[in-house]
Amino acid sequence: MIINLETDGYVTKIGKGRHLTYQINLALRLQKQRLREKKLNRAEEAKKQFEKGFHCAPAVLSTYSEQLGLEKALALKIACGFGAGIGRMGKTCGAVTGALMVIGLKHGQANLADQESSQRTYALVKEFIDRFTTLHGSIECKELIGYDLSDSSELGSARDSGIFQNKCPGFVYDSALILEEILHLPQ
Repeated sequence: MIINLETDGYVTKIGKGRHLTYQINLALRLQKQRLREKKLNRAEEAKKQFEKGFHCAPAVLSTYSEQLGLEKALALKIACGFGAGIGRMGKTCGAVTGALMVIGLKHGQANLADQESSQRTYALVKEFIDRFTTLHGSIECKELIGYDLSDSSELGSARDSGIFQNKCPGFVYDSALILEEILHLPQ
């Protein structure tokens, strides 16, 4: 007799025998590891989008957009103005705003009668921001990177310091990981 064990979209065939419990536990551990690797792959994909030259918000949103029914090119355009702390003003980090757009795309309210979607979205936004703040101390670009990007001389100093190559990719990566944890997106 063969047992099909399905978790998180993976099916593992397990044979009958005296070591069945061991086989089931091993199969579950392997499937959890595969799922973790998929989550890391999406976080890496978002980080690579950023490293290619897209700003933080488009990098995060475009990583998830097609899976949630939005063309990637359109996602890149929609999120473009949110990079560098919303239009290079040093306000809310683009990795955060990009993630909030993903939450809205998945759970947002599409009709007035659906108040539950709105409440669910707000709860997930709060959870995301709480987790990001716990990791990094703030969601404000200016506080995260230590430069005021709305000031042209500080923008130049930020570029010269390498902050966009050394620190910002981590914010993009962490935003994607947090999204994976709170949204439970199918792989």
